[in-house]
Amino acid sequence: MLKGIRTRLIIVPRYNHFIPDIVSKLNSYNFPLILRSDIPKDEIDPEKVVIVDTFGELMYLYALSSIIVIGGSFFLRNPCGFGQNIVEPLLHSKPVFFGPYMEQFREITGRLLSVWGGMEIRTSEELSNNIEYLLNDKPLCQNIISSIKSIVSENSESATKSVDFIKNTVLSNVRISIPESGKYVI
Repeated sequence: MLKGIRTRLIIVPRYNHFIPDIVSKLNSYNFPLILRSDIPKDEIDPEKVVIVDTFGELMYLYALSSIIVIGGSFFLRNPCGFGQNIVEPLLHSKPVFFGPYMEQFREITGRLLSVWGGMEIRTSEELSNNIEYLLNDKPLCQNIISSIKSIVSENSESATKSVDFIKNTVLSNVRISIPESGKYVI
């Protein structure tokens, strides 16, 4: 637990078949918990760990968060160590903590680490200490958020250039006709 900081732990498993193991582990540590699908409409106990067992809410949860932790990057999930997508949480301009297995996103994580190396985590103690440190260092948090906004802006410009290239180069040479069946033929 973080000293003097109110926190809420929300766990979003990659696959719902992991939920029974997560519930079992949390129960073994006597953590109170609730499944997202069981949350009453009017209120929720702020002490309970929320386990998300629903679909389509991740971007909303990112928007509500103060800090995001990419759990799928703390262990080697495949031989290449690709990591977990860091782009989606960055779209919300929130600090993101991640593990050492982020090979597919090294350019982005490298830029974040150049602002503060404490975003890459290897142990639970390091995670707790670094979250606490970041939440208490507002200028550092603002520097990280500024860097994130810059990364997102640069990459959104790249996406626009890619779409324009496809539209102007590829699609300008494609003829689309609509036959009587109403189905598109390219």
